[in-house]
Amino acid sequence: MNLPIEIRVREVRLYRRFANYRFPFHVAGVSITGGEEVFARVRVEDRKGRSAWGAAAESPAPTWFDKTRAADVVRTDIVRALRAAALLYTAMSADTPAGFWTNADPVLRLRFSAMPATIVSLATALIDRAVLDACCRIEEISVFAAVRADRMGLAQVAPADLAGFDLGGWLASRPASPASGVFARHTIGGADALSPAYMVDPLNDGLPESLDEVVDAYGCRYFKIKIGTDTDATIERLSLIALVLDARVPDWAATLDGNEQWRAPGPVLEMLRRLREARPDIASRLVYLEQPIMRGIDVPLGELGEAIHCVLDEGDGTPDAFARAHRLGWRGVSAKTCKGVYRALLNAARCAAWADGSFMSGEDLNHLPGLSMQQDLAMASILGLPHTERNGHHYAAGFDHAQRSEAQAFLAVHPDIYVDDGRRIRLRIEGGRVATGSLDGAGFASGAMPDWDALEPL
Repeated sequence: MNLPIEIRVREVRLYRRFANYRFPFHVAGVSITGGEEVFARVRVEDRKGRSAWGAAAESPAPTWFDKTRAADVVRTDIVRALRAAALLYTAMSADTPAGFWTNADPVLRLRFSAMPATIVSLATALIDRAVLDACCRIEEISVFAAVRADRMGLAQVAPADLAGFDLGGWLASRPASPASGVFARHTIGGADALSPAYMVDPLNDGLPESLDEVVDAYGCRYFKIKIGTDTDATIERLSLIALVLDARVPDWAATLDGNEQWRAPGPVLEMLRRLREARPDIASRLVYLEQPIMRGIDVPLGELGEAIHCVLDEGDGTPDAFARAHRLGWRGVSAKTCKGVYRALLNAARCAAWADGSFMSGEDLNHLPGLSMQQDLAMASILGLPHTERNGHHYAAGFDHAQRSEAQAFLAVHPDIYVDDGRRIRLRIEGGRVATGSLDGAGFASGAMPDWDALEPL
């Protein structure tokens, strides 16, 4: 039997770089024109004296973490939390990878109690993934093998609400290797063009821009649609989207993202009722509604939760958030690498323990091609998610944000995930799916590494 690995975190190095978007991403009344990637590079050492470097990457969108303050202010808070987490992890005693998380999380939450809880989650989540990557490299195993054998020690730190549940047995039931692929759920932003007729100034950059071009190029059948609080405008927008999809994808399905724009369930339920009356054909295509109610408003969903499955996203800011929200009628919770791989595993275990139809969803956070996207895809495969939102590859232009040599390194190791189309190296989506087979190597989906010398130290 393989015991959880115990390590010390010897070094943590943080980096970042910026990527301009091809066109603005419009959500919740905000237009986003670019995104920042942050990286953690961590060296760990086990009790035998073996040492290895691990890495993780994330693409944190400031408006997801905090919709009340300016993006630059939120970015400053993210940097502060990451730096504090780096210092804390290197100061802690030897422990298991999951032990580091459970010990560091409350310390950072106490220190940054005025920050949104999601920012603190990001600080531990990024370093936790880099630590797990390094541990897998020391043991020369994949993250899939590490999870199945619980080399992280997660069962040792299981929360009280999972007492009596065989967490170790559930982890052992996770896939031994990645699925052949995961369906990409394409994001349709609030201002995204639906056809060339909507484009005032086409980019002509070799990548699909409008929704119909996306479907024709990638074969997508799952979609995530950003909506607003104006019911008439929402129904009109959904009707226009349906015109495009009905003509190309007979079996299309969609999720809606409310981006915490409502303060109470009643108006959301009324919007859903009107949609079902006006366009029952569209309503029948909807899988779930993501985070319609603002985080921090802990009210029972009531009839809304019965009318459609609601997924906790921004509101899942603490390790116990989903357990509390579940009692209020939330049936789904998003798996996001920025919230932590251990949080995702525990929430998935809760769904299994409750056995009441509760479920996990996969939601992108502007992951760009490379390490961050691969670790997100690996997590989706571990959780057995049939589809997961993809958006970073669409708003950014492939690997254009990185050095050409870095892009070539990722393509060489992951030729099933990326393709060189003659203009750039980019994500490969065929038949609506992103392949994941090449993620089955030593480490946490990290067959190639960023060009560390080309990144800006944080």
